[in-house]
Amino acid sequence: MYIPPNNHCFIDGNNLHLTYKNFKWKLDYQKLRHYLLKRYRVTVAHYFIGYIYWNSALYDNLKAYGFELQQQSADRNMSGHFVHDCDQFLINMAKWTMDKYDQAIIISGDHHYADLVKELDSKGKLKLVLAPCKGGCAWQLKKAAGSKIAFLDDLEKRLKKEE
Repeated sequence: MYIPPNNHCFIDGNNLHLTYKNFKWKLDYQKLRHYLLKRYRVTVAHYFIGYIYWNSALYDNLKAYGFELQQQSADRNMSGHFVHDCDQFLINMAKWTMDKYDQAIIISGDHHYADLVKELDSKGKLKLVLAPCKGGCAWQLKKAAGSKIAFLDDLEKRLKKEE
């Protein structure tokens, strides 16, 4: 009897959002969630994002699309900007929950995830790194992922938000 894979996705929400904030096309998060489910059999899509109270509509939409929000409080830095450190939170959760999934997909272009990608790959747990765009992906992450890397900007026709 066929048992479908139980893959988890770990999304660096800030990296993804900032990439597409000023991109030539807008990412449709509902289409992204559907793509992850159909193409990679992602049963749980963890979306790591800082919590700022006035973004509640965004959080509600992400939850409605099927993302599981993993939030941390955002604090103001010296210049008044909100900051949070979800990178280490994502890394820890991907490591601590390895026994709960077959393979992981990491969505980020950030170099901070290179060691995580190497570790997941060495344990047969890395399915893919989906970087938001080719131009913004750190060389360390590309090197760590090797052939297991793809880019969301190659999927514009599939993931573009219709306006």
